[in-house]
Amino acid sequence: MGHGDIHVPLIEKGIIKEPVEALNCYECDWIEEKSWWFKKVFTVEESLLEQDIIELTLESLDVEADIFLNGLHLAHHRSAFYPYTVNIGNIVKTEDNVLLVRVTSGLEHVNEQDIAAIKKCVSTETDGDRGDRGDKRRVYVRKPQYVYGWDWGPRVATCGIMKSVYIKAYKKVAIRGVHIITQIVTRDKAQLDIKLEVENLHVFKSFEGSVKVDLLFNGESTVTASEIEH
Repeated sequence: MGHGDIHVPLIEKGIIKEPVEALNCYECDWIEEKSWWFKKVFTVEESLLEQDIIELTLESLDVEADIFLNGLHLAHHRSAFYPYTVNIGNIVKTEDNVLLVRVTSGLEHVNEQDIAAIKKCVSTETDGDRGDRGDKRRVYVRKPQYVYGWDWGPRVATCGIMKSVYIKAYKKVAIRGVHIITQIVTRDKAQLDIKLEVENLHVFKSFEGSVKVDLLFNGESTVTASEIEH
């Protein structure tokens, strides 16, 4: 599945010119009025299906998005700033998986009634004789606001799949977060406080375990922390 702003493949195919050059942005207004579909057909290893949880993550969808996997509608996602993650363990198969993502620029979900109370409080950019090139509806859309025109850039409303799309699988436990705080630093050593957030994937059963932390530098282990019983 290709990812990035939809303007990029349209430029590569010669359908539009670079919108931030010259006056090309005016010829690209139609792009934000369309919905755009991304498709990926993929396979997974048989061993992946043996895990307890198989999670699909789309790190950033810009901005109104519908996600489908193997013909099932998974969700409607409404933020470019927050990732979408879902367990697909009961949907994914070894071959011929089809991931479809439909994205729009988002303004179609906001109307004049929505912005009536705040209309006078939202500033937009005026573009010479062309008038107001901004859009007050932008304040309700969870995406970068500058794409609707700023003092240093034209209106080029982005739309697409940003960042990465990936699948991770877990057995029994999943590491959800790693936080490292430097407590003491001297000329030849440092003391680190490492906190791990580990999720027990069993719905009700608890169990004993231990944590071992390796610090790597250029791919080589430099420090191994003592195992901590939990």
